[in-house]
Amino acid sequence: MRAGIVETRPSPTNIPPKWLGVDSAIDNYLEFIKNHRAPRTYLTYRYTLETLFRQSCTTKSVEDVSREDILKFMTYCYTQGLGHRTV
Repeated sequence: MRAGIVETRPSPTNIPPKWLGVDSAIDNYLEFIKNHRAPRTYLTYRYTLETLFRQSCTTKSVEDVSREDILKFMTYCYTQGLGHRTV
């Protein structure tokens, strides 16, 4: 540090974490898929995320999504008549 080789910076723990909502995460991901994948892939992902996942997800933050939420989503898909491959 005295030689100026190592910089002293505030630790990352002082920076407050950013809160990422499920809705904005879905929107951002679908925008990425729309621009980087085939149109059919986008349509499939859009249906799955916008129609199915948004209806079954009760958490507001991505950080709060748990294993139980994913299992609940899978169960919801099965009750909607979707097959194993789709789920």
